[in-house]
Amino acid sequence: MPSYEAYLLGLALDTLGSSQKAAISFTASKDFAQAEHVLSRALAQVTENKEYSPTLIVAEAAHNLALIYKLSKKFNQLEPLFSICLKVEEKEFGSQHIAVALRLLELSSLHTTLGNWSVAQPLHERAQGILCRFYGPRCPVLPMLFTRHVAMLTLTEQSDGGVLRSQPGKRSMHGQMAELCG
Repeated sequence: MPSYEAYLLGLALDTLGSSQKAAISFTASKDFAQAEHVLSRALAQVTENKEYSPTLIVAEAAHNLALIYKLSKKFNQLEPLFSICLKVEEKEFGSQHIAVALRLLELSSLHTTLGNWSVAQPLHERAQGILCRFYGPRCPVLPMLFTRHVAMLTLTEQSDGGVLRSQPGKRSMHGQMAELCG
């Protein structure tokens, strides 16, 4: 027979599912404060339970709350939520899954927005590696990833012997992109 805590967790997860629907409705009507309140409260009920372990529904709720924070320009509150999503998706899908790559890109983009380029770059490179392994050197988003990669290298002033690792113009753009997938 399940413990009382497990029972409460089940109720909290049910509430979380309903709260996500309500939050989506509030977000659609641009009532971000109400959406944030409903979703953060339901998420807290789940994560504070002793039986809690991160699941995809929790990751989805954390991601939805992160999107509400993003729309509300509360960028400093995004990182813990994206990290929950990343942890769950790595556990559920494996560290080389495309969902993990997309979450890494979100985290990288967040840290770029916050000016934390040295944190953003390794996240970006890891995501890029996953996408390149998934799609190969003809990855449809590779040109955008390459441009962001060069920008991050410039911003973080990372160099090898005083020369940026990826210098536009040294090789063809496709050659440089293929190197990033190597």
